[in-house]
Amino acid sequence: MLKLVTYFLLVSLFFSTLSLPTIAQEPQIDEEPAVRITTELIQFDVVVEDGKGRLVKDLKAEDFEIYEDKKLQEISNFSFIDLAPNKTSQTKPTPANQINQKANPEAKTLQTTPRNQVGRTIALVIDELGIPLDSIQSVRDSLKRYVDNRVEPTDLVAIIRTGANIGVLQQFTSNKQQLYAAINEVKGNLTRLNRAGADSIQAVSTAPLDNPDDNANTFSSSFLASLRELKFIVQGLKTLPGRKSMVVFSGVFPAFDTAGIGSSQLSTINDAPATPGSRNSRVGAINSTNNGLVTDAINTLIETANRASVVCYTVDARGLQPSLSLSARDDFGPDSTVGTNSSNDVERKVQGAIEGRANFQIESQQGMRFLAGATGGIFSVGNDTGIKTTLDDQEGYYLIGYTPQETTFNAKNPYHKLSVKVKRSGLTVRTRVGFYGVEDKEFKALTPAEELVNAAISPFSAKDVYVQLTPLFSYDKKAGSLLKSLIHVNCKDLTFVDEANGVKKANIEMLVYTFGKNGNLISKVSQTSDVRVKEEKYKEILDKGFAIILNTPAKLEGTYQVRAVVRDTTTKKLGSAGQLVTVPKIKNDNLALSGVTLAEERLKKENPENSSEVELITLATRQFKSGSLIQYNYHIYNPKLDGTKKPKLKLQTVLYKEGKQVFSNDSALDSKGQQNLQDIQAGGKFVLGTELPAGKYTFQVIVTDLVNKSRSQSQEIDFEILGK
Repeated sequence: MLKLVTYFLLVSLFFSTLSLPTIAQEPQIDEEPAVRITTELIQFDVVVEDGKGRLVKDLKAEDFEIYEDKKLQEISNFSFIDLAPNKTSQTKPTPANQINQKANPEAKTLQTTPRNQVGRTIALVIDELGIPLDSIQSVRDSLKRYVDNRVEPTDLVAIIRTGANIGVLQQFTSNKQQLYAAINEVKGNLTRLNRAGADSIQAVSTAPLDNPDDNANTFSSSFLASLRELKFIVQGLKTLPGRKSMVVFSGVFPAFDTAGIGSSQLSTINDAPATPGSRNSRVGAINSTNNGLVTDAINTLIETANRASVVCYTVDARGLQPSLSLSARDDFGPDSTVGTNSSNDVERKVQGAIEGRANFQIESQQGMRFLAGATGGIFSVGNDTGIKTTLDDQEGYYLIGYTPQETTFNAKNPYHKLSVKVKRSGLTVRTRVGFYGVEDKEFKALTPAEELVNAAISPFSAKDVYVQLTPLFSYDKKAGSLLKSLIHVNCKDLTFVDEANGVKKANIEMLVYTFGKNGNLISKVSQTSDVRVKEEKYKEILDKGFAIILNTPAKLEGTYQVRAVVRDTTTKKLGSAGQLVTVPKIKNDNLALSGVTLAEERLKKENPENSSEVELITLATRQFKSGSLIQYNYHIYNPKLDGTKKPKLKLQTVLYKEGKQVFSNDSALDSKGQQNLQDIQAGGKFVLGTELPAGKYTFQVIVTDLVNKSRSQSQEIDFEILGK
């Protein structure tokens, strides 16, 4: 149910439903892409390193020679793009199961990175369909270390899984809480589509495969699914600015027939003899039809990545395997110890197992090596090594371009190989291996409906219309978990036109999405409205704006996103906002807190006839003047009761400014008068002292259950003290 409230009741809004538009795949972008293939310019990115693997930044155009199909080209465009991040100190979010003692006022805010300030854009893809289950925890640990220590405020990062629905939770962001939520969903694939199995080293068995053809088809289906999802991710990256990186963590990513893109630089793979029970047979056992499909999928992925200015880095998530890969689980057959040649038989099988596993390790990496080499990336073994290698390679690159010959776009010779040489000795060059002579498609202008959708889900905020979003968790035993989303629109950013009888009117479109913990869309509201106000109240609506409350059921615990966008249909100006909100686990009597609301207490006294409307606006804006008396409220769910059937709860309130504590207060809960001891209403008041400077603050409540001291939960909300 959508409820819209303004500061006064003379404003009328009339809603009509809009059909939900399709998310556009190719929006217009302002930045020049790193890779361009047109009849006027062939441009691509080049990385140059010294003998120690360090980036070389001081080269000039005359230091390079570039070749198309071994023919020297004259360089017409040349520049170096420096991406070395500025080191900044950030408040590290604490995991959700711990108390955040240094609350971050922007920990839940999405869409914070301005588009023109993006440094590195990195998609971390966990190929769950190709990683053994025993390697998943290592991947999770490495990703957490990366988010803890290496994510910069100007980075755009996404953590995406193959074999799972790719939702908006995995969108590009620098928000660490959102990235932690995505990491928590990395759990491995337990279905038959996991082509890597349970263990990095599978035990040898004399038992034959149940159905080799069926296993081969399942394997190829899994591999094709991974390749399709990687292509989908690359297409999403295409819309983002600059040179992008896709880091693929996998374990079984073979290359079959590599004829096509870059085939001259990489050897084709020959099937090795299959050791009984090894997965060597699974790598090579692709029928001819699927082999061709895999080849086409790999080549299409590479061409798509090159066109989208995406560099692919690949990582063997299994890490380094021991040289002697034998275990007590290996079974070389009962006949191994029988007969005069039993020792020779065992020796032969052991040697075959070792060789087979070594061959399998190499073969299962070839696709990763191929993908990285063809797009200018690097192949690594081990998760931490792969992440470090990728980040170290993000400090900058050269853009080199030349004017193509007419034959470049001759259909008789569609594929063209690129090569780059550096005249200075001791340096190495990495770049893309080639391109097809097909001119890049021009980006189509978005339709108004597509523009609205893209603004809602974009990692970049639109600020021409100021929109404030406050999602709050609440719980009711009958209705279950609920998200209450408060949305405030600043009317000063809207354009009002005069109508008859002294009425002023503005027209807006609004789109609100709520995404579940896996990034799946669970709710959408699409509205258009006329905002009409009489002239004598016009100044008031400019000062106060209006607020909307939107209730959305949240059946599963986890991290949710609410994203809202507003457009002034007269000027086409856009405003957007996004916030994360956590739905805790309520079942099994877990201690939990609702969201915290802040309101200015004196407003009720000054405007008794409009107190509910005024309070809703203050709840939504979260903006207060110095010296205000603030009322805060929240609910406590499922506290344990002591022997007297009463709860014993310690309540703490803390105020932070930029992560530094301003004040705190401790008290004990007085449960007298509470009607439901499993849903306790809590709250209080505090004054914003006049000595507090203007700026953003965070108010936090911490509740500790003294009957069970191990149970402690917190909630926080950010707000702003306005300048004088």
